[in-house]
Amino acid sequence: MLYQHDHWLEAERNGRVYGEGGSGTPPPIQRAIAISALYFPDFLESLRELDLSSEEYMIWMIGASQRRIGGQMQNINDGFADAFKPYRERFIRLQRMIADYAAKKKGYV
Repeated sequence: MLYQHDHWLEAERNGRVYGEGGSGTPPPIQRAIAISALYFPDFLESLRELDLSSEEYMIWMIGASQRRIGGQMQNINDGFADAFKPYRERFIRLQRMIADYAAKKKGYV
């Protein structure tokens, strides 16, 4: 679900920022949070942090969309790195946590 959320977020960016469709579905991170709360509580806080970073990134998307609609195409990506970097860092950290967990469990969950 982690990769589904990343793909979903990319589709949302393409739709909101560039007007190229969008996902049309709810964010997969909510399902991951629910599953984590039930079965993998060690990941819950990191998933919530990733969700918060996703929301902050989406706020940037809304601003970029407004710039596109306002004809400010030369400024459409302003602030992208500041909005995307925290999300990407948390994504990678969580990805490593899950890989470490799987390695310790030798595939048995």
